[in-house]
Amino acid sequence: QTKSAVLGLNDCGKISLFLPKMAYDQESGLIPDTVILGSTNSYYVEKLLGEGGYGVVARCMNVDTEEVVALKMLREYIDKEDAEREVKSLCKLKQLDADTHNVVKFIEHFEYKGRFCLIFELLDLNLVHYMESRDWRPLNAAEIRPIAQQMLVALEGLQNIGLVHADMKLDNIAFVDLSLSQFFKVKLIDFGCAIEVSELSESNTIQMTGYRAPEVIMGLPLTEAVDMWSLGANLAHIFLGEPLYPDESEYEQLRIMVHCQGMKTPDTKAFLSLLKQLLHMDPKKRITPSAALRHRFITMKHLFVNTGFFIRYREQAQFLMRRCDLRMTDMDICTSSKVLSSNKASTSHDDTEGSTDASEASASHDDIEPAKISWIKQTKACKMMPQMS
Repeated sequence: QTKSAVLGLNDCGKISLFLPKMAYDQESGLIPDTVILGSTNSYYVEKLLGEGGYGVVARCMNVDTEEVVALKMLREYIDKEDAEREVKSLCKLKQLDADTHNVVKFIEHFEYKGRFCLIFELLDLNLVHYMESRDWRPLNAAEIRPIAQQMLVALEGLQNIGLVHADMKLDNIAFVDLSLSQFFKVKLIDFGCAIEVSELSESNTIQMTGYRAPEVIMGLPLTEAVDMWSLGANLAHIFLGEPLYPDESEYEQLRIMVHCQGMKTPDTKAFLSLLKQLLHMDPKKRITPSAALRHRFITMKHLFVNTGFFIRYREQAQFLMRRCDLRMTDMDICTSSKVLSSNKASTSHDDTEGSTDASEASASHDDIEPAKISWIKQTKACKMMPQMS
């Protein structure tokens, strides 16, 4: 299967589109049917996959092992210090198991004719291209859940090694393989803007407008919570089929934040409950990756109600999660009769622990789509509100 759209090439928000490229790129020196000599391996260039302001990506084959990989060659005008910073982040990333923590596997780096070259595992379409392939038809909550869970695991891993991605957007979440075997298995890619938590206070503007956390816009102290905000904005984007916040200006984004935060969430309530905590205006109160992984939307505790619709829906949701080969410990716990009985009796609404009452969970299927339409209408209404004086 031919794969494409591997790495979100950008320079921290200035270039966000990853476009297909013609047969070869003379400027980059990446020419199909040629061999790139690395420090320890040689790579046969099969074809170019795409380009951006930061570099060019090609599908290559390791001459010795015949492993198919993605080679990212940085542009000649990219500052060497910036290139070395990306390499430093990628080397730090190697502390994590790439498959367990759902981050792109970094293989090696070297210089070729004065250009920095980065070798990665070859992935499939990113979320932008996937959503384009379906004309931006929104994903439902069951489809979003495995993506959310995997990105939370990725951010939890980054938090453990003191790294902030700082450029989470749909371009930078890629499918591993869109074949039926691992349909919703995704990984976090492109660490060109990644920064250590200890260096956040020294950084300039980070994140792409539209996914930029309010504390970044307002120049407040920054923490790894900025990534959680961006994740929330990304999940809202694929849920609505359009951006939650505009990308034309920081002022317009902040205006809509002020008007929209606190609106009622009538759709799949567990998902919107998590989304609200991801998009908390106060970074100190914003949910953490570990807490979010215990949220009822991820654990699916709220689905364990024995009504006809929810049994079918629960089976579909579990199937999607298992197809991604995710860490199912929390979900498996939910299948016990103890959880089923406790959910029946539960009256707690603690979002972090994931409990909910049975009446909420047994809402009819007919309520779900109208509720989603209501959410979209309210979001659009917020965007159309007059500007603050």
